Amino acid sequence: MANEADQAAEAEEVFLRVSLLNAQADPNKLEVEPEGECLFCFEPLAKPRRWCDKSCMDDWQAAEDSAMRYGRKSPDKSVE
Repeated sequence: MANEADQAAEAEEVFLRVSLLNAQADPNKLEVEPEGECLFCFEPLAKPRRWCDKSCMDDWQAAEDSAMRYGRKSPDKSVE
């Protein structure tokens, strides 16, 4: 039977492993692949682009951050 110190040590180990994995993640990897349309306003785009402009990119990122912060799914055009 594990006591509180054992449980705390196990939780700390899990936290450290996750932190290390996050730190080792490739920061240049695309989170979302281009789909031929702006990921925020859904205007048609050339394939290698994900957003129309910086404004759409910033708005999309704000919506993603909010969804993650509050445990909601990411905004999706299928919900229109």
